[in-house]
Amino acid sequence: MSDNPFVIVAPNPPIDPLALPILGVLALLALAGLARDADWRGLVSSGRLNLWLGATVVMMLLWRMRAGAIPGMDMHLAGATVAYLMFGLRLGGIALALAATGAALAAGRPALEIGPEWLLQGLVPLLVSAILVPLAERRLPPHLFVFLWGYGFLVSGIAVFVGGVAQTLLHVGLGTASWAVLSEEFLPFYMLLGWSEAFTAGALLTLMVIYRPGWVQRFDDAVYLRRGP
Repeated sequence: MSDNPFVIVAPNPPIDPLALPILGVLALLALAGLARDADWRGLVSSGRLNLWLGATVVMMLLWRMRAGAIPGMDMHLAGATVAYLMFGLRLGGIALALAATGAALAAGRPALEIGPEWLLQGLVPLLVSAILVPLAERRLPPHLFVFLWGYGFLVSGIAVFVGGVAQTLLHVGLGTASWAVLSEEFLPFYMLLGWSEAFTAGALLTLMVIYRPGWVQRFDDAVYLRRGP
């Protein structure tokens, strides 16, 4: 247990010494790919840089508050779907990487854990969001309720649960724990976390769409608030 009463820090499970560096390299390659084509000029010229930095800090706080269902397998809210809806895939992914880095450094956790955690609990949910949201936009009516509770609520919950499945499969593949143990003592908690993520994301998006719709890049007044046929 850490000195912070809101944070539970569990000891690391035994993992193949090559696994963390390999995952770290994959994380760096993925991050470099996101950063290379990110619209940095547009972020600055549109006046959204401060918003992006502020959202990154908020996500860092979410990543800092964590709990461990079993030793060495922490879970926390991700904010990936909200990041995607606000900034898109590339800038959203970079914000999540900064959040993961800041949260790990603040907790004094090993640097080698940052890349794998971002991949599994940041990038995977982000990619799920980047797949499901455009798919839903093509197939569902452009209604405000669909945006807030379809994309913000449902997609965010699914995205976090898929991240939990990815983390589970990785540990099974590395031999950290058996599928029988993880499916009973770890994965069910991600169902609960998915609900928490869904309600948090839905509430945040509702507030932003009502009071600061310009903060949500994916939201278009002309599409979701149009009147008549």
